Amino acid sequence: MFFPVGIIFGMTVAIYLVVARYGAAPSSGDGQSKSKTPGGRRSQPRTQKGQR
Repeated sequence: MFFPVGIIFGMTVAIYLVVARYGAAPSSGDGQSKSKTPGGRRSQPRTQKGQR
């Protein structure tokens, strides 16, 4: 009896963690900067010192 309940509970927790980590697409009026991707990383890499 515990095995099927554990499988369902584990799948539910796994789906929740994926949604919590990656989330839904941000809405158009959320006020975030357009220069960053949803994960917070820069969309373009930094240049090295001396390069522009």
